Amino acid sequence: MSFARLKLLGVGTGIVFLVTLVFLQTGPINTKRHNAVMDELRRLKQLDAIFNQELLQLRFGLVSSYDAAGQTLHALKAAHQQLSHGPAAISQQGHAEMDRRLEAFREALEAKAASFEQFAAENATLNNSIRFFPLATTRLLADVEGEAALSLQVNQLLRDVLMYNLTASQELKPEIRDRLEELRQGSASAPPEVQRQLHTVLTHARVILEQKETVDGFVRELMAMPTADAIEGLYESYLRFYAQALRRSSLYRNTLYAVCLLLIGVIMAIMAQLSRNVRLLELEIQERKHAEANLRETQAQLVQSEKLAAIGHVASGIAHEVKNPLAILSQGLEYFRKNLDLTQASTAEALTLMEEAVKRANMIVREVLTFARPAQVSLSPAPLNPLLERAVVLVEKQLGVTAIVITKELAKELPLVSMDQNQMQQVFINLLTNAAQAMSNRGRLTLRTSTAVVAAGEAGVGHRATDPFKPEQPVVVCEIADTGCGIPKDKLNKIFEPFFTTKPLGEGTGLGLAIVRSIIQAHRGVITVESQEGQGTTFQITLPALVMTSPL
Repeated sequence: MSFARLKLLGVGTGIVFLVTLVFLQTGPINTKRHNAVMDELRRLKQLDAIFNQELLQLRFGLVSSYDAAGQTLHALKAAHQQLSHGPAAISQQGHAEMDRRLEAFREALEAKAASFEQFAAENATLNNSIRFFPLATTRLLADVEGEAALSLQVNQLLRDVLMYNLTASQELKPEIRDRLEELRQGSASAPPEVQRQLHTVLTHARVILEQKETVDGFVRELMAMPTADAIEGLYESYLRFYAQALRRSSLYRNTLYAVCLLLIGVIMAIMAQLSRNVRLLELEIQERKHAEANLRETQAQLVQSEKLAAIGHVASGIAHEVKNPLAILSQGLEYFRKNLDLTQASTAEALTLMEEAVKRANMIVREVLTFARPAQVSLSPAPLNPLLERAVVLVEKQLGVTAIVITKELAKELPLVSMDQNQMQQVFINLLTNAAQAMSNRGRLTLRTSTAVVAAGEAGVGHRATDPFKPEQPVVVCEIADTGCGIPKDKLNKIFEPFFTTKPLGEGTGLGLAIVRSIIQAHRGVITVESQEGQGTTFQITLPALVMTSPL
């Protein structure tokens, strides 16, 4: 065999080997395995949302058994095991970030399981005392019916403990402790049976006082644990891994295309077949890119719908399981008001406080429902200034504000605003309450209203259908400014997020400002905030004006 033929054979063999090597690297993506991984990731998200739902049900007493939540945690661990070592395993695939994300989720899941065991123990103790405290108090009141002073103290203790259980107000704790000590010292001369009943009441009250903050802390800790973020990070990491696999497959296909072009110069006879293969490869790449884009969009919509469905399910459970008992309590209180002797100040005061406690519970349920399923707004033209002033009066009565100087700079002629007055009053009450609490009920609160004409480039101004305002549109502006502690700069862009709060542990649900923003958006308005630590905070609400010259 001549040298030329050997050379040609060597070149041909090299080309065949190169083509074979490249072709082997262009094997199809394992779609079945990819779908299994995506199913497990979606299942992880769903199970995490279900666990949070079951946690809230346990906290609010909607269910008494911890088995469902425990089974959900077990299912989460099983799903993690599938992703680690099962048929859909994604670990040890040569992708360090994905392995790190999987390990981060495992650690977060273990921490969540450990915290849940502590929550279960503490919550069982709290629920036991919450159940028996009113019964023990009722029996004690029956035994000391003739002792007005002791009856008054016991009723006041019942009121304060029940109110603290609903609100977790730190201001009530010193008063309750003082009252417990007064009752303990005053029981020394009481009959043995009264002392025994009083000891039971005081024991349950102390348990509620101590356990309430602990249990709420565990709930917040569990809800804040980064399992959802870890799952989302794992999800995004896997998508990047999958995208890299697609790109690698595409790269090898492009390499094969180049080699095929080289073969075209060597073997002209198969040019037509190679051209057809190239066109097929390009079409497949485009189809896969299009399918990937559609898949990401569908997955994002699915994640959002699962979150909203979980919140809606919890809120619906609260509405059915809590509002009905509250309605029965309201009817019972109405019956007592009609049939009890209200000439005694203590009886009337206790009844009023219990009615206020029921109203407060209803308000909490409505707040969760408002966030989960915002009520339809009923818009009608109305002036803004009187609504703001009524909200100030309500907040002053509710919080007992005495050392706050309130300055009103309200425009004398203000256009009417198309609004739902009940929802807008809820906005003002929430912002005023937050301002008073930020100043510790001591400082200066400034209320301003004015008119303006918005310009292009300002917040919410544009020509799109989704923009609240159009350029040169007349608006009404309301500002609520306080001289409180202010909001840290790194937290300022998070204050409108659901369940985020800057208040100390045990205060606030983190839903207030999220609801405020949703109400303002439903009114086609915009809410913004400016704050400096140690100097104060200013919230500005901008709403469309109906008539620029309409008087109050």
